[in-house]
Amino acid sequence: MLDLLIRGGKVLLPDGQWHDLDVGIQGGRIAALERGLSLPAHRVLDIGGMLLLPGVIDLHTHLRSPTGEEDFFTRETASAVAGGVTMLGDFAYPPGTRFELDFSTKCQRLARQSLCDFVLHTVVRRPEDLEQVQTRTVKIFFSASGLGMPADQALVLLQHALARGHQVLVHVEALSDWVMILQRGLPAVSGGGLHILHVPHQRFVHLAMALSDERVTLETCPHYLLWEWLQSQGHTEVNPPIEPADLWSEVRAGRLHTIGTDHCSYTLSEKKTLGLPGFPGLETLLPLMVSFGVLSGRLAWGDLSRLLSSGPARVLGLYPRKGAILVGSDADLVCFDPIPDFQVDRPAYGRADFTPYRGLRVRGRVVRTWVRGREVFACGSADLTAAGWGKWQEHG
Repeated sequence: MLDLLIRGGKVLLPDGQWHDLDVGIQGGRIAALERGLSLPAHRVLDIGGMLLLPGVIDLHTHLRSPTGEEDFFTRETASAVAGGVTMLGDFAYPPGTRFELDFSTKCQRLARQSLCDFVLHTVVRRPEDLEQVQTRTVKIFFSASGLGMPADQALVLLQHALARGHQVLVHVEALSDWVMILQRGLPAVSGGGLHILHVPHQRFVHLAMALSDERVTLETCPHYLLWEWLQSQGHTEVNPPIEPADLWSEVRAGRLHTIGTDHCSYTLSEKKTLGLPGFPGLETLLPLMVSFGVLSGRLAWGDLSRLLSSGPARVLGLYPRKGAILVGSDADLVCFDPIPDFQVDRPAYGRADFTPYRGLRVRGRVVRTWVRGREVFACGSADLTAAGWGKWQEHG
């Protein structure tokens, strides 16, 4: 018997097309995809023609609190599932990093409190750090960041990490650092990959293309796609800096592979008094990309699924268990209503008490979110009793 049978929806499959299918869920996985599915189920839900999307995977978040609230991760992941995010990636920083928990404490608290699935990426600064890493994904900062190092040292570390088979996430801002990566190239080893975070401008896309290496993938963020709104509202405190760009054409052409939020959980007062860069973004990622990507004609629905679901899953080595609606995949699903029109307001959950998109009109709302078959958000409310349902995901 099925645990849940979802009827009456339009289902977005990996072919990028909508299909009138029923979805059967059993044991946290998708057990059946058929029109007119008649298997018995403990619960039957008719979603009345609304859209059923694969869960969003945001592999670039910064969940840290200056005040260390005990329920912090519950609140932040409630914000995630309210935005249709069923899995997120956060970072484990070196000991002593401001506002950061140590690796084991962060893992334990996420395991106790998270409503959605998660992975951690380890920030490394020396080749010997790689000996202690407990994650496949690592992050390296180049020189433009306070956590960074001279570009030649960062490049040596990058080559060591790739040679060990790590998926390397790179924070690189300076044009000279990009050029050095291009000139040196990547070591000819298998197993590792390079994912360049928060690409702010198309010139960096063109530089990355010159590497001609299929192991290189690129991420951008909503604030670089919607730079005109951010500049008009005076919200530009983010790294890399916001500047006029034409990234939509690069996204549409498939030269960008993921869109992540670079979510930060600070309050507006903390940003101003402590000089902290970044914005909250978990609740707004999907509505913004539907409104200004799909409904504005810049993207097809299949592009959206690639950028927010299957693309991040592939970077993490989790596709097709994650990032797709297929028989056998985890039942990470989002029921989305594309009709409502509303103005963005402050986040409903999480620590942040502001959004740079406040007042912006968008279309479409997340109605329900399922993580491995459990409904963790429904009709405007996150199920806080699901704290601890989210699990660490071993990635390939």
